[in-house]
Amino acid sequence: MPSQALAPYHIGNQEAGVLLGPILDELASLEARLAHYHDRLRMADADRATIARARDLLAGTRAELAGLS
Repeated sequence: MPSQALAPYHIGNQEAGVLLGPILDELASLEARLAHYHDRLRMADADRATIARARDLLAGTRAELAGLS
């Protein structure tokens, strides 16, 4: 890969809080999608529990990332 492809995109420093903002938004969107699946779709209890666990994991991850910024 040419060295130009590895050059920084910006001259100034970037802030983690600003960069993490869109990531937090995406995690919130995924969390809402899982909540919708859990609350509104027909599925076996075991599948509902799996969806709930995935939703909870995303919520925890989002909270931890929010604490970093």
